[in-house]
Parts: sequence; C-alpha cells; structure tokens
Amino acid sequence: DAVNLAQAQSWNGWDLRRSFEPHLTSRKYKPIIPLVTFILSMVKSDGLCLHEPGFHFIAPSICGNERDSIATILLTAGDLCAERDVRSRRWQNVRIINELSERFFSDLNANTYNGFSMFPKVMVLFSESGVKDWIDEWDTLVQSWLECMGKSNIDIPNGACLLSLIRVASSPAPAHTRLEERIVTKAAEFGVFTGSKDFLLFKCSGLTLQLTAYLFHKAENKGPTWLSGKIESMKNNSNYYSKRI
Repeated sequence: DAVNLAQAQSWNGWDLRRSFEPHLTSRKYKPIIPLVTFILSMVKSDGLCLHEPGFHFIAPSICGNERDSIATILLTAGDLCAERDVRSRRWQNVRIINELSERFFSDLNANTYNGFSMFPKVMVLFSESGVKDWIDEWDTLVQSWLECMGKSNIDIPNGACLLSLIRVASSPAPAHTRLEERIVTKAAEFGVFTGSKDFLLFKCSGLTLQLTAYLFHKAENKGPTWLSGKIESMKNNSNYYSKRI
C-alpha cells in the first residue's frame, strides 16, 4: 500500500501484482483450521466473517472447497494488496469487503445480511497486533454483530461464536481481560448471553498470542457448552497450547 501511495508502480524492483507467499510466522494459523471447521459444523452456520492476515491458511480451507463452501465475508481491513490478492483467487460464494461501514449489519429486519441470505454465526477476527489495534479495527463490527443477533429473530440454538487472536505481553494480560469483559457486557446489553469464554496461548517467533473463543446464546441461564470441551482438548495437545509453532 505504501508503494502504491508513493506512485512507484513503474519501479522494476517491486512487483505490486506478485503472488503472495505465506511468511513462516503465518504458520501459527494452520493448526487453528480444525477448530474453525469444528465451530462451523457445531453452530450449523451458513455464514462466516473472517479476517486472517495474509489469508493463506484458514481462508483457503473454507473458501477453496467449492463443494462445501459457505457464504464467507472476507474482511481485508483497508489492505489493498490483500484485497487484490484475494480477488485473484476467484473463490465462489465469497464477498470481499475492504472498508467497513459504520453499521455493518444495519438492517435488522431484512432477510439478507450484507449481501448474504444467511446470518454469519461465526466471526474469526485475527490480528498480528495488540489489544488496542484490535479494538480500533473490530470493536464496532463486533458490537454491530451482537446487536443484530440480539434485536432480531435470528435463531442460534447451538450458539454463535467469536474467535479473536491478539498479541499479548503476558498472561493474563490486563488489557485483554478488560476487552473480554467489554465484549461480554456489550453482548448482555443486547440480550445476548455468553455461554463460555475460553482461551489458548500460542508462541511464535518470540511472540505470545492469545486465542479467545466466545460462545454466545440467547437463552438466559442456559446454553450450549460444547466449545469449552473442544478448547480443553486442544490445551492437552502439545501441538497447540503454549508451544512454539
């Protein structure tokens, strides 16, 4: 993007339309693929919102399977190079959004949600940065999603799930704890209850990242609890939890 802004398109040393290859550090997303596909199957979701830096692992596993593909909104978060790269893959049943509107799910009474006929019951929002950047990028979107879920007649008998991945300096990280409390509180304000909230720690290239899974439902004092068991099994697998990957 910076090269584009500098109007350096004609510089022979930089190919703006090159094919992107995943950096070694992006391999941390690969072992999360089974968790995402498991969640999609459990909530019986026909819709997914996804931001994965680079879109090299989770996105192809979901969008590249034409036979079983689900309606997917890929959020490129203002990255024009990522948007161009994802469009070049020509995945079916995918909508690419580079700039978020102020109210992403604004029409609560419509039968379509941002161009799709099915409400995305799963949100996967990953970041290479810390809590503040994640909030700046995704807080409004998450609130809009929770508000739409709570104030409409959307049925989520098996729950709806938010997965976040954020860099942390320690665990527990005070800023991340405040973020979790904020999400749970906002959900309750919209009549959406948090059935479970679980986390995993990943270590990659000297950095610690926290994967947090929120399972929401609309029935007070009860709701699905299947996600906690899945996260616990992953914690017991050394390939996932607190391991340099």
